Amino acid sequence: MPLRRATAAVLLLAAGAGIGRLAAPTDAATPPPVALVAAAARDLGVRRCLPAISAIGQRAVTGATMQDIMLDWDRQAPDAGPFFSFTGLGAGDQRAGITLVAVPNGAGGCAVLVERMSGSDRSCASVAASELPGFPGTALINGVMVYRNPAQAGETYVLMNNDRGCLILRRQSSFRWPARS
Repeated sequence: MPLRRATAAVLLLAAGAGIGRLAAPTDAATPPPVALVAAAARDLGVRRCLPAISAIGQRAVTGATMQDIMLDWDRQAPDAGPFFSFTGLGAGDQRAGITLVAVPNGAGGCAVLVERMSGSDRSCASVAASELPGFPGTALINGVMVYRNPAQAGETYVLMNNDRGCLILRRQSSFRWPARS
């Protein structure tokens, strides 16, 4: 789908409901050349947090052959208010979801929260052992463990047991994007 057509879809939805949906999923045969979330944010007038949205969005769609998004933003002041998005991703029979929140802050940058949700048919203990060795873990409730990346402040992994395997939630937050030295 051409970007111009996708942009028109966003602008039409902006006048309607609180959450807008952009575009149809990209063709499964060709990887998406650009993250829809970044293109939509740019077209909506988000400038201050666009570098964060673009960098995160591009990393998120790497390897994906399908993507689709839902958006919400401050329609009165798109560059001064919060920007919320959910991106559904697919590659083959694998699916994941990315939530991205970017909020301009008083320091001229943005506060950013990104959460990636995916699943595994393996047990959460197996996922933790193979993918999170050395990460300290804390139980929230029975079947829900939180692991902290000791090398990266603001990065956690939540593993939730369920009947079919493990739900994995990777969470990264930064109150200052770009990071200051």
